[in-house]
Amino acid sequence: MDASQVRPIGAWVLLKVDPPKTKSASGLLYLPEGNLEERLGQATATIMKVGSGKLDKKGRRVPMQVKPLDRVLFRGYLQEINRPGGFLDREYCLVHCDDLGFVIEE
Repeated sequence: MDASQVRPIGAWVLLKVDPPKTKSASGLLYLPEGNLEERLGQATATIMKVGSGKLDKKGRRVPMQVKPLDRVLFRGYLQEINRPGGFLDREYCLVHCDDLGFVIEE
């Protein structure tokens, strides 16, 4: 499936996931494939598409706080991130807006 064929609905966003880094922040140490704690800090992505937003308790639409091309840090369930084909092994993924940690200001 191509990303152009996907249109998120509600509070979902389509992310283009950054490839996991193989070096530490200092650039001196190569991170092993299984070092999950280090790789989780690198779960960043660019928002490609956003849904229309959540519904509040009264049924009103709450606009999304993010927009396409925002760079974000996101989270997922540990088993999803760590397993082959998980978040860090894909180019695109669909996540709920509640799983976005913050927007990276550049």
